[in-house]
Amino acid sequence: MIPQAAEEVDIPARRIGHLMLFSIAMSVGWYCLILFCVSMLFDHESILHAELCTADALSAAWNGNPAARRIVVFGGVCGILTSWNAFLAAGSRVLFSMGKSGMLPEWFSRVHERYHTPSNAVLFIGGISALAPFFGKQLLTWISNAASFSTVIAYGLVAVSFLVLRKKEPDMPRPCKIRNGYLAGRIAVLLTLGMLLLYIPGMPSGLGTPEWIIIFLWTVVGVPMYLIAADTRKRGRISGGRTDRRAGRKS
Repeated sequence: MIPQAAEEVDIPARRIGHLMLFSIAMSVGWYCLILFCVSMLFDHESILHAELCTADALSAAWNGNPAARRIVVFGGVCGILTSWNAFLAAGSRVLFSMGKSGMLPEWFSRVHERYHTPSNAVLFIGGISALAPFFGKQLLTWISNAASFSTVIAYGLVAVSFLVLRKKEPDMPRPCKIRNGYLAGRIAVLLTLGMLLLYIPGMPSGLGTPEWIIIFLWTVVGVPMYLIAADTRKRGRISGGRTDRRAGRKS
């Protein structure tokens, strides 16, 4: 969510980069700590037969007290809600950027006069999210799996863009600099390719036919959108402003 909402954050750009790295490190450390604790509380067989591994492990640490299990489940539900909130914020900013670039109607790039947020994009994402449960569990699973694959593609494109910009725009202002940028970019591309291999049919996370159909349909829709945006930029007809809380207005 940090990259999508960075435009609205009233802190120096350099600090945003540091916060991103810090948040990633904290997340990795937190999950590693959970894995370590569960592995110390459960043996291999118990882990294989646990219904909710982390919750069952904490219950075992409290001598089988079911209250401990309920606490972990409640915390997990709260975590899901915070994830939904992040997806809502990030998704609306993506639609806002696409509307501003001409890939989507300009309606998505409208900024609320008082709150200076992409209100139309937020309402659209909220409406779709409210309808999503009626799609059914199976369809939502297919969409989620296809979206995971597409997210990895997006990660790869960001890494490739990072390398391309360092070559084509070496003098571009870079508030947050890293050492050995080319090496870091290449490693990011290789890691992305490794993650994509997990989605190949036959792999543990391999996608099925429904997911590949969804990805194909997204591609069919996405290519014309990209061409329209490129034509819009070429003709100089892009309009819409960025959200700016510091200025308190649409710029």
